[in-house]
Amino acid sequence: MSNYEYNKKYVKEWDKKNLKRIGVALRIDEYEKLKQYCDSNNIAVATFIKSRIADIID
Repeated sequence: MSNYEYNKKYVKEWDKKNLKRIGVALRIDEYEKLKQYCDSNNIAVATFIKSRIADIID
């Protein structure tokens, strides 16, 4: 097995043990506002969402 394949398998196993994914449905206008905000502040949408969640629960 190549290092690449090993790393890919390791990451997949680590993710399965340590991460949970959620989906969020937004109206198109809400998504566009969110995307525009993130673009204008040079931040990824996922990073913004995780940051806001941390502000509330931490």
